[in-house]
Amino acid sequence: MFDELDEKAKELAAKAKAALENKDEFLAKARERMDSAIADAKEELEEFKGEAKEELQEFRAKVADFLDRDGAPAAPAAPAAPDAPPAPPVDPPAAPAADAPPAA
Repeated sequence: MFDELDEKAKELAAKAKAALENKDEFLAKARERMDSAIADAKEELEEFKGEAKEELQEFRAKVADFLDRDGAPAAPAAPAAPDAPPAPPVDPPAAPAADAPPAA
């Protein structure tokens, strides 16, 4: 019986050791995938940054062309009408009469 338990313990120890070794390998692979994903994201961000700069320059050129063509900037748009009319001003409460009894 002790031999069986000893054999089982050895098997479990071997499995635990293999799992520990596989854990390190799994973590290394996961780290590689994460690093690759981060590098890809950085590359995409740099591309987006470049595209955004180009679009901004094109927009600025269009604005400059518009201003040169028109001679002066367009008048600003009229402010939007408020949704509700402004509330009328509230008058301060009247002072109590001198001969009035004090409030309870």
